[in-house]
Amino acid sequence: MKKNKVRYLHVGCGENILPKPFENLDIAEREGVDHVTDASDLSKFRDETFDMVYASHVLEHYPRNEVKDVLSEWTRVTKIEGMVRISVPSFENAIKIYQDTGLIENVIGPVIGGQTYKYEFHYCIFDKRSLKYLMEISGLTAVHPWLYQRTIHSDFWDFSQAETCGTQVSLNLEGRKRNPEALDKDTLWEKDWKKKEDVRYISQEELIDAFKTQKDVKGQSTR
Repeated sequence: MKKNKVRYLHVGCGENILPKPFENLDIAEREGVDHVTDASDLSKFRDETFDMVYASHVLEHYPRNEVKDVLSEWTRVTKIEGMVRISVPSFENAIKIYQDTGLIENVIGPVIGGQTYKYEFHYCIFDKRSLKYLMEISGLTAVHPWLYQRTIHSDFWDFSQAETCGTQVSLNLEGRKRNPEALDKDTLWEKDWKKKEDVRYISQEELIDAFKTQKDVKGQSTR
């Protein structure tokens, strides 16, 4: 039996062209780009096409109310048990860098973007809890941090590897696409826990608003 070819999709690649089995996707046409389209619209691909989707410092370029849809689209084209690997600027680490250095110029880029052209603006911020929640409600499970040193693309520098004054700039998380037909013990445990604790999941909008107003959303869960 012929083995299916491994396919990885590198979305929002920019000038960082990764070698095969990666297929490089960007909104701008340039040498080495295999697919020219917005990273939020992967309609040219069928469901479950890729073994992995990789996006480094892409998700923050979408408005906060579109982030979940973008993640869901990346998950859609990922094979069952495949991986969605994400790197975004870490808001937690930006705070640390600013507190350590006292220089806002050390964090202004990761927080609001370089703003040198129309696609280089940031519209959303993330910490581990908020990104993990968004990844899970987009169909991913076993969400966990990843180390760039242990990836096949570690020789190709991008912002997932960046540091400022000894602190990592990025939040790097990856998750496996959930098999909807499989028995998921974690999901069953969460349902039982939810019932016992009388909590409910909050929406992305409520989550962001809670961070924005610094209110404690009591009796609710963002797991």
